[in-house]
Amino acid sequence: MPTKPVKKLHIKTHGCQMNEYDSSRIQDLLGESHQMVATDSAEEADVLLVNTCSIREKAQEKLFHQLGRWKQLKAKNPDLIIGVGGYNIATGTSGTCVTQIGNNCLSQ
Repeated sequence: MPTKPVKKLHIKTHGCQMNEYDSSRIQDLLGESHQMVATDSAEEADVLLVNTCSIREKAQEKLFHQLGRWKQLKAKNPDLIIGVGGYNIATGTSGTCVTQIGNNCLSQ
């Protein structure tokens, strides 16, 4: 019986210690539920996640810069999944949503 290829996960975390804990928990859960393994290399990953808190403007700037860098990887690999998680002060929402990067915007 052929084995399923292992999917690689790369998580970038900005913000407080709680974000570090959340990222670790996300990694554990995806490892258990989808047999994903962590990688330090965004270029090798099948799934890229950024976990951030936008309460501070600097963290939100880092998020958009990171997504801009990952947009190039998405162009090379259309099957790449990019997700954003954390707290958004503008909307008052928290959680993780999988996003696709458009030309100049993010769309769900």
